[in-house]
Amino acid sequence: ATPEPTPAAATPEPATPTPSPAPPAAAAVATAPPRIVDSNLRMTRGRLAYIRCASGSNPCPRDRALEASVWRALGRLPSCAGLQAGASDLRLLMSPGAAPELSFRAYPRAAVELDSSLVQACVEPELTTLRTTLAEARYVVSFRFLLEQR
Repeated sequence: ATPEPTPAAATPEPATPTPSPAPPAAAAVATAPPRIVDSNLRMTRGRLAYIRCASGSNPCPRDRALEASVWRALGRLPSCAGLQAGASDLRLLMSPGAAPELSFRAYPRAAVELDSSLVQACVEPELTTLRTTLAEARYVVSFRFLLEQR
């Protein structure tokens, strides 16, 4: 008796790729809060200080273009939805070729502190594009400001 031929192994069907689930729309991209057209707030500049220069030079060298860009961004805060009157001290840690690191400190003698998370959400998209022109290895610039009722 002749043995029956063994059936050829079936070739597997190509697997149909399973589409990956789309990320939730709300978590996809962090965006700045919406802007409002008519605000009853105005931004008032406070003290500007260069602190902790890596070179130890006194006074620290200044980056006037950076200063102007930061004040311009802060000047747009009154159009940022959700902010109330108050004060803040924005600190930028600058390093050559790198985006600034933002942090906030309490504003001495301020009756009301601004919500730093809202301020950061409003200005961070613009400020993270800035670069310093100074050769300093690292330094910190402090921008104190108020949002006041008109």
